[in-house]
Amino acid sequence: MPSLPTFRDADSVHAEAENIELTMPSTLSVMLRARICVPGLGEMEDELRYADAMEALNNIRCQLRTRTVYSHSKMKNVKGQRLNIRAHAAQSSVNVHIRAATLRYCHELNDADVRGLGERALMNEERAEQERICELSGSSSNSFGVRHTGVVAVGEGCCMLSWL
Repeated sequence: MPSLPTFRDADSVHAEAENIELTMPSTLSVMLRARICVPGLGEMEDELRYADAMEALNNIRCQLRTRTVYSHSKMKNVKGQRLNIRAHAAQSSVNVHIRAATLRYCHELNDADVRGLGERALMNEERAEQERICELSGSSSNSFGVRHTGVVAVGEGCCMLSWL
């Protein structure tokens, strides 16, 4: 994001590269994102997050397969206490890897992270519809739910925009 340094604190400009907070487009407000980010950067971030989640999920699958193989091998081949303890230690280490991969995949979501599948597309469509109505009615651009007056379409003298 080329123009991000103008929005950062003066302290973070002179900080070491390892200590600078990584700013992703999703952490910025919509207005700042439009001014700072290169077009398409948000979609790139979405692709990166999706790829990271898929990688973590594949890691979980791999570790679960490894645990299954260890379990079958233990049931078939392990006789005696010493070998059973070693097999249990191997299974425990795999369980630690499974837990770490699960935590990486199932990270905590914030309220802003939970949204419908096509929420961005719907918001863009609603914004375009609102702008079209504002052009037709001759009124200024207002937020959703504000009553617009004027002729919007034939037979409509007043229109209340839905917030949905």
